[in-house]
Amino acid sequence: MTDAIEGSVLGRLVSCLFRKRHMVHMAWQGPELGLEFLALPQGACDILIPSRFAGITSGKPIAPWTLIQDPSKLSDLPAPPGFEKKGKGKGKCKSGTAPKGKPSGIASFTHQEGKGKGSGGRGPDIEVRSGSIAIGRFGVQSDAPQIGHFYPEELRISTCACTSHMEVQGCCMVPNVLPSPLCDEMAGIVDGLLNEVLERLDREPNEAARKELRLSDLGSVHGEELRWDLKLPMNSQVRNAVEVMVQSMGSLIEDLVSRDAILAELACIVSDPGAKQQPLHADTLRIGSACAPSLTLFVPLQDTGASMGPTIVCQGTHNLESHVSLFKCEQVLMPQDVVVKKHGCLPAVSSSGTALVMNSNLLHCGGANLSEPMGGGRRRLFYVTFQTPGNTPDRSSFSLREELLEELHLSDFIGAPSYHPVDHQRKALLLASLRGDSAAMLEFGLLLQSRGDPGAVEYFRKAALNKNPKGFAHLADVFEQGKLGIPKDFEEATKLRKFGTMLETQLSEADSLKSA
Repeated sequence: MTDAIEGSVLGRLVSCLFRKRHMVHMAWQGPELGLEFLALPQGACDILIPSRFAGITSGKPIAPWTLIQDPSKLSDLPAPPGFEKKGKGKGKCKSGTAPKGKPSGIASFTHQEGKGKGSGGRGPDIEVRSGSIAIGRFGVQSDAPQIGHFYPEELRISTCACTSHMEVQGCCMVPNVLPSPLCDEMAGIVDGLLNEVLERLDREPNEAARKELRLSDLGSVHGEELRWDLKLPMNSQVRNAVEVMVQSMGSLIEDLVSRDAILAELACIVSDPGAKQQPLHADTLRIGSACAPSLTLFVPLQDTGASMGPTIVCQGTHNLESHVSLFKCEQVLMPQDVVVKKHGCLPAVSSSGTALVMNSNLLHCGGANLSEPMGGGRRRLFYVTFQTPGNTPDRSSFSLREELLEELHLSDFIGAPSYHPVDHQRKALLLASLRGDSAAMLEFGLLLQSRGDPGAVEYFRKAALNKNPKGFAHLADVFEQGKLGIPKDFEEATKLRKFGTMLETQLSEADSLKSA
């Protein structure tokens, strides 16, 4: 059965979503510092040296690029590509310093220095090399494109330019959506809550209880070592932060996902020095899905430089072609530094309180948080996600406390709450599905299908992956008839029916052996 699944849409999705960890670890990770090279501290490029020179590490060959923390120990070596020689073992980025000046029009960019137009006149404090990004063994890429900036007072006048930009690029940045004092308050709340959770985990001797605690308070996150996804309670301080954030953007979020959009995530990702770069991924997949994307707002609670592992986004990759491209890269175990460069990565370096607004289909990842001597530090990324109504993606990886599930909508945070009665049947089935009940997954899929929600496909697939033969049967119907936004594919439908029949036979034989 495994061989038969490999060539199908379901098989491709299984491989994409559940690839084995050891395959990731087998991938060549480039430099000695591994994927941490994606976000180098300011000035680190001045001491980046080519690997063909021996003698630096007791005569042993070094990685394609390696970082030497004490440049005075270097011999006089040629500068890496893209650099001009400047002094002993040092180089200077040819791209020079960032141009000065105020933004022109609505869209401005992260390479600007000085104060931007925003609430309180505070612009990005983080100095960024003009259009440069350090990418693993590729050294420095000059004249890289930048992430578009749109300012709150401009969005309050009109969101047209920003929504058009989002349609093409899939992301943008909005400075000053949270004032510094509120960022500091939220940072303290996050640190306190995370410490409580980690202490409770340390004190709990029972592994089952530890697992339950992790599920209730922590979300699943790529690259878990020194990185936590803390689910936040909706207390008065957190609610105030969400309200300030969404209202500072005018009608932007409403224009993108409607005021009836469901609150799907409320959490904070915390990474400490030493956290490695995550693999490139999308929060919701385009492969085999017709769901509309959700919208995520990421807001750093502290100034975030390149060495702290800012979120890395690949503009314009919120499409099926890019997702297929990423899938192919994963199948050949392509190194992550190659993968991110291939898809056009950009680090969202910014001051605290600057929102990264992102389409959930966009390819992105958390960067590497370097050691403290190299400029790393605790990074807290507060985020909320709003889900487009009538589209229910697989939410098994979404970070939201159970008591908030299906309870709140965008309208609840913009000062004009609408009446949204809780659909208790839907909520109960969704909750059971998230807890791993395959029968609930199937029933939830049928409920969504009856309402024309394309997310039904996601839950038929989840049921099939959880060894429910009827999940295969309903998936086959979808492909055979071209329902719920999925194109007709008779070949795929035939394969799915075959898988379902084989699984049903295997389960029946297993039951017979047990009863015997």
